[in-house]
Amino acid sequence: MTTILWSLIWVKKPTNYLQISYLDIGQGDAILIDTPHHRQLLIDTGPNRRLLTSLSSVLPFFDRSLDLALITHQDLDHRGGLKDLIKNYQVDYEVASDKNVALPDLAFIPIYRGTKIDLGDGVIFEILSPSAREVENLASNDGSVTGILSYGQTKFLFTADLPSSRERYLVNQFGSKLKVDVLKVSHHGSKGSSDLGFLQVVKPTYAVISAGQNNRYGHPTTETLDRIKSVGAEILRTDQSGTIQFRTDGQELSFSSAK
Repeated sequence: MTTILWSLIWVKKPTNYLQISYLDIGQGDAILIDTPHHRQLLIDTGPNRRLLTSLSSVLPFFDRSLDLALITHQDLDHRGGLKDLIKNYQVDYEVASDKNVALPDLAFIPIYRGTKIDLGDGVIFEILSPSAREVENLASNDGSVTGILSYGQTKFLFTADLPSSRERYLVNQFGSKLKVDVLKVSHHGSKGSSDLGFLQVVKPTYAVISAGQNNRYGHPTTETLDRIKSVGAEILRTDQSGTIQFRTDGQELSFSSAK
């Protein structure tokens, strides 16, 4: 017993690294943010309980709790796994802009443009869109929660299913603030997202696409892939590489994949 307890303590000890895992959950989104002191934020839950298998591949077997679950919008490929998640993990809070995605079994905190989630260790998640007054008037994808995660000199942009029109809105509102190291490509690489003007402002070093293998939508599309390549970003895809993990100390950035 003593050996086991010491092992658990050693595994959970703080590190200097922020780790972000773009989980392989098929056609959908699920992204786990794990800070140096192991504060954990899950962005979306994928379409179903496949989330649980993917989570268990990146978390120790004894880690059955998450601080926050952020649901970006109502589409089932982003929130379908939430009920299975809370049956198997203790989740302290659900956060979202759309109150219609709130589950009665979870404490709920609304988040809008300007909200900053402080995860400790200098890790900040800032919500860029939507604003509180926009929520009720936006279609589901248009209202996707969008935000930038910052740690030291490294930045990650999360866009859920944002269409090109809202990408252009972000460019108008934030300009060069959108420049990041890693972009989560919107809407699984659909042709209606990843506007060229947006990509030219974001200028990501890496562009991560979360999509299901041989999915019926044809995501990611050739047009979108070509636009991303034109800005010099390296494309990483969960349908080809499985779960994709980034690790950074706030200065250096590296990645690995499951396949």
